[in-house]
Amino acid sequence: MSHKHFTIDEKESILKFLKLDFNLEKIDNEIRKHKSSINREIKRNKSCRAKNKLEDSM
Repeated sequence: MSHKHFTIDEKESILKFLKLDFNLEKIDNEIRKHKSSINREIKRNKSCRAKNKLEDSM
């Protein structure tokens, strides 16, 4: 089994879909990654998103 990282484009797509309130199943259909992988990526980068959201509101 080969393990592959998310590309920058995939990460940006996840962020875009989250902003559009897509659920994990819709996101996995769009970027062709398993929803558990997407969920781990979201959790891994949660603090980064919170920081960006705070900066955007200023």
